[in-house]
Amino acid sequence: MLSRIEIIEARHLDADHCAAWNAIRSSSHEFDSPYFHPEFTKAVGAVRSDVFVAVIERYGQPVAFFPFQRSLFGQGRPVGGRLNDSHGIVASADFNCDWRVLLRACGLKKVEFSHLVGRQSTFDRGVVSEMRVRSLDLKDGYDAYRARIQDRGCRTVKQSAQKLRKMVRELGPVHFTLCGSPDGILSQLMSWKSEQYTRTGYTDIFSFGWTKELARRLVQSEGDLRGCVSGLFAGDRLVAAHFGIVCGGVLHYWFPSYNTRYRRYSPGCLLLLETAKRCEELGIHRIDLGKDDTRFKHEFGDRVGYVREGVLRSTAASVAFHRAGKAIGHFIKSSSIGRPARNTAALLRPIKDRMSFR
Repeated sequence: MLSRIEIIEARHLDADHCAAWNAIRSSSHEFDSPYFHPEFTKAVGAVRSDVFVAVIERYGQPVAFFPFQRSLFGQGRPVGGRLNDSHGIVASADFNCDWRVLLRACGLKKVEFSHLVGRQSTFDRGVVSEMRVRSLDLKDGYDAYRARIQDRGCRTVKQSAQKLRKMVRELGPVHFTLCGSPDGILSQLMSWKSEQYTRTGYTDIFSFGWTKELARRLVQSEGDLRGCVSGLFAGDRLVAAHFGIVCGGVLHYWFPSYNTRYRRYSPGCLLLLETAKRCEELGIHRIDLGKDDTRFKHEFGDRVGYVREGVLRSTAASVAFHRAGKAIGHFIKSSSIGRPARNTAALLRPIKDRMSFR
């Protein structure tokens, strides 16, 4: 039986809270992702005022932590919103609590989740779908990883080696920095990503001040959780770059990009492979790529996991209403009016996306 749920602002997490949180994290590999480290929640809380943590206690001791963002209208999201690729309640495997009690204590009418990790029964009622996520498994070293993906028919590694040699011939010697000095690289990366978002019609994540400040804070961190800025150079040219977060041997591959002038060399593939080659130096044994939604991730990710997405609402009736709405949406997409419905959704998506980052 739950004795107490205390809601605190993320910036007020103290050393005792973090120690208890990390003790729970270390008990399960489900929480290996850097997103589950309390310092990630504190970093987002330092640049946003709507970040909170539900500290769930039994007999006066913390047994679970639920980090979340709360809008003015009681809408809950994972910490960092759509930037967060692994979330949920940090608790032991047998933990369960009444979802109504949790949402009420958090002041939430609903909470959305898109990358719910593990089998967290508290959220079962709101689950709509399950998605695959992919990672690079490097625990046996890069050579073993490369052999595995080549054995399953991936030709990209061999093609990338050829393109790397061509790059050297045409642009000059190639060198790579992993989690090195961010000077100049991070700002160029943000510029490339902004251009990419504009070109493809997606919301420019880095057009919001808090996202830029979060990246800078994570890069400056010297704790267990830290930002990792990497760059691939040809001669004196920065060809490709990546900004991610690393903690406890896991690197989350967050924001890769490249100079489109050099796309003929497939710099994105070269960047990831060079990162994988060098991970052992920093004790990194896994690179998380997130949802298996691109060919790039499918080809390189040899480790498969699953996350769940959905929305948990404060009343059973609203949950049923949400599920019915989803079912109607799927029906419309597969019907004769599917195309105009998709076109309308595409027009509304930029507005919805921008609102999700505010």
